[in-house]
Amino acid sequence: NSAACVSLPDPGGPSRIIFNGFSIPPSYVSSTFRKTRTLNLMQSSKMKVALGIVRNKKGKVLIVERKNKEMGENGARLEWAFPGGKVEEGETEVLAAEREVYEETGICVKTEKLICTRHHPEFPVELFYFSCDIIESPVGKIQDSNILQARWIEPSEIETYFTSDIHPVVKSFLKVH
Repeated sequence: NSAACVSLPDPGGPSRIIFNGFSIPPSYVSSTFRKTRTLNLMQSSKMKVALGIVRNKKGKVLIVERKNKEMGENGARLEWAFPGGKVEEGETEVLAAEREVYEETGICVKTEKLICTRHHPEFPVELFYFSCDIIESPVGKIQDSNILQARWIEPSEIETYFTSDIHPVVKSFLKVH
């Protein structure tokens, strides 16, 4: 089981983030992990990307708007996406999904299950889609400078926002037809 992240006030200074059992300052999260978000997805054909599919109690799905739009094959443009990102060296896909959801939305989640994996047909990445439960919301603010905003939408609206291919298993999981 992976650990939750929480933001704690520090009587001697700024708040700190507890992530996977480690206490770290928020500036470390943003300065360290933000660097990895600026990589162009076209640079590596073996990049692993973990995505968090998060639904709230009303059944809405969490998505994020990217500041730097990625261009893929066949004119695909990655503008809105599920929160997620690159799996760091030594990190599991599960922890990457939880970390990325937190960095991109400020919402703390715990992965529930792996929905599916695939090689994206329009971008050279291997994707890991995880269903995530909200542990605490909101914990903090968006830490990732490549994210303009996070938004809750109805599952039926996904194709209105996403301009790239959505895996059929993910559509089925979200009950999108």
